[in-house]
Amino acid sequence: MINQIRINLECRGDKNNNPVPVLEVKLENSMPNLKEILIKVDDRNWKKSQENFLWHLHHGENSIWAKPVNKWKREGIVSSITVLYRR
Repeated sequence: MINQIRINLECRGDKNNNPVPVLEVKLENSMPNLKEILIKVDDRNWKKSQENFLWHLHHGENSIWAKPVNKWKREGIVSSITVLYRR
């Protein structure tokens, strides 16, 4: 699909390889002439994002929405993922 973001998640463990509530997020885009990537985490406002970042989870539902924006400020398709974290 073109004009969208693929959200890839990887679980990182601590030094003893125990799961921790942090996911490594890698955003891949297929938007020609990409200017920026915008993300929305949970119910917060849209903000610019790097392609790779750490996502610190809280208890309950955690959601990310991501969308590409090209150099003409045209927004692409919104992608999203929700992760349920229980302690």
